[in-house]
Amino acid sequence: MIALVLAVVIGPQTRAWSWGPALVPLGLALLAAIPPLVRRNGPRTDIWVACVGLLVTGWFAWRAWVSPVEEFALADLLLLASAVGSFLVMRTIQGNPAAERVLLWGIALLLLASVAVVAKQIGDPSFSPFFSSRPQAWPSGFFAHYNEGANFLIGSSLVLGAAACVGLQGRAERAIWGLIALAGLAAVYFTHSRGGILGVAVGSSVFFAVALMIGKRRGAGWFAPALIGIPVIGLALGIFLYHGWSDAQAVRLQTISALGDNTVRLVLMGIAVSTIAEHPWAGGGSRSFSWEVLQHWETDLHGWGRARPEQVHNELLQAATDYGLAGAVLVGGFMIALVIAGLGRSIFSGNEERFGMGDAWRLGGIAGLAGMFVQSSFSFVFHLLPGTILLGLCLGRAAGGLAKTGGSGALTNRLPGFAMAAVCLLLAAGLLPVGWAASRTTESLRAIYFSKAPASPAARLTALSEAIRRWPTAELLRERAMLMQEIAAADVPEFSSEEATRLALDDYTEALDRHPFDATSSINRANLLSSSRRTAEADEEFARAIRLQGGLEPAFRARVHFARHLVRKGRSLMSVGNYAPAVDAFQQARAEIEIVGEEFPQLIDWGEGLDLQLTILEGLGAAQEGMEDFPAAADAYLAASKFHQGRRAHFYLGALFTRIGEKAWTSRKPSDAFAYFLKAREHFGTASELPEGVTAELKQELVDYIDRSIALLTETKFVPTELPER
Repeated sequence: MIALVLAVVIGPQTRAWSWGPALVPLGLALLAAIPPLVRRNGPRTDIWVACVGLLVTGWFAWRAWVSPVEEFALADLLLLASAVGSFLVMRTIQGNPAAERVLLWGIALLLLASVAVVAKQIGDPSFSPFFSSRPQAWPSGFFAHYNEGANFLIGSSLVLGAAACVGLQGRAERAIWGLIALAGLAAVYFTHSRGGILGVAVGSSVFFAVALMIGKRRGAGWFAPALIGIPVIGLALGIFLYHGWSDAQAVRLQTISALGDNTVRLVLMGIAVSTIAEHPWAGGGSRSFSWEVLQHWETDLHGWGRARPEQVHNELLQAATDYGLAGAVLVGGFMIALVIAGLGRSIFSGNEERFGMGDAWRLGGIAGLAGMFVQSSFSFVFHLLPGTILLGLCLGRAAGGLAKTGGSGALTNRLPGFAMAAVCLLLAAGLLPVGWAASRTTESLRAIYFSKAPASPAARLTALSEAIRRWPTAELLRERAMLMQEIAAADVPEFSSEEATRLALDDYTEALDRHPFDATSSINRANLLSSSRRTAEADEEFARAIRLQGGLEPAFRARVHFARHLVRKGRSLMSVGNYAPAVDAFQQARAEIEIVGEEFPQLIDWGEGLDLQLTILEGLGAAQEGMEDFPAAADAYLAASKFHQGRRAHFYLGALFTRIGEKAWTSRKPSDAFAYFLKAREHFGTASELPEGVTAELKQELVDYIDRSIALLTETKFVPTELPER
């Protein structure tokens, strides 16, 4: 229970280090579970459950172990260990009245506190009990996001509600639990989570169906009225679903008829199917969807991708993507088999006195699993520790309730207990040291993630450095590198700009070593190398960033940044007279921008994007002019002048045609010179905007020079050559 509380209030996030405070008590709970498993004085476990469970655990553990990104593998291994651990602990809690009461009252109080926080957030959307802030204004309880908050409310409410309905405790105690459970389900309404509201409706429907099975088997007096009341219950759930969705759409400024218009989840599911096809049986490894999605993103099919989608938003497809169809079939089959077994026992088991709280466990486990699983089809709720612990509890409850058996027996009857005890020992041996290290990391980062007051750059740097020493991950290294970039730009006295930049580059390099598919670190490192004039290294890093970002140019803008780098490179080459390679750099920059313009014209047709296009064309013209390739330079300047903000290009054209005219004059081609001077005069007259460093006086001097030359050629009766149209 301590583990679940700490997971909810501190660890409801995807950062694995935040789970440490919950993992330590979970490891201790696993150690405490070993004696009853060995003695077999808890509910008996079918040997097939133990064997299939070990097979599922082994597959996921092996695939995580060989995954290409270590920190993602560790996170998934910790989630797996937590789910299996809570399942095994639940198997030992069942049948022990004191343990059952501790667990149920713990869930009740935690659920009540969550409902209280939701109520507070309805009036004060900025309220967050532990986090420094929340990303959404809608109530989420202790969680940062409303979807995860709704999922916890669903699972814990249905579990507690089952104990209230068919538990063996006193009526007053069960009445309190029932009221808290109803409050928890009602709180889901106010989170405005559409998947959560659907999860309540489905989970509650399953709850009533299984409760009827139990009531029929028991011959309960309430069975007949409940059976007659099915239409009323169905109508109530339908009204809840309709009004819940209507209000959820209203806060999104949409109508319920537009509920299916948001297709982003369908897009992600479609991409998941594509990634599965690449490695159908074994999967791509832990969290592989987070980088494979970039390679499969197609703008014409999926629209603009402005943010990096790291999860499928469907847990079963996520399992198939990361762990293959084999993994998805194993875990799905295991869950279905447990539910079927639980339903069978709910229908055909004997007297409740023989089985203790078995009916309550099965009812809560099956209903809670149904509600949580429905929402997991729209969100990644099982990639957070609270959802994983609740999943393990629900699975353990759904499978439980067989009679106690004590003493000795056949070896085959004792093998499952020994096997599960060995697993408990193995899991505890892993969770305790890792949880301790993660807890110390959480403490190091408390000032950044949990403090209400913003930390200073110095405090953030100290916290991140200490956390990286204890828990080195690509994410923390990237965060420290970004902080060092801020320090370099702010000219902090403790660091010179050069030293801060060097340290940032070191962190980005190490982050990419740990996570070689991280497009964010790659583009940041490339930009930093470019600004540091490490041109060759920047070229290589930009090539990698473009490859990693796949079809998400709007999110990462690797090609746009690469074009800026090439402009910087071209100017540097021109400054030392290397015009030919400068032309190559500007032409490559132009090609990159054209690629962007074909799919994402909105990125470059205004603001900085438009300025970049003009800069590229003007730089290309200057480099070609330096090579004395005047026709090509004129074409570049003319292309720039076609833009509605390309007025300064007319000055470049005027200067170019003046230069060409002078060469024609010195080559004794006065008619050609006359024609080019006229062209120059035309463009100078159009140049309402001047390049940086060019004054109006300088422009006027050039215009006066051109006017005198034209007057002289006119007086001498020369006829200008007819120039080709450009």
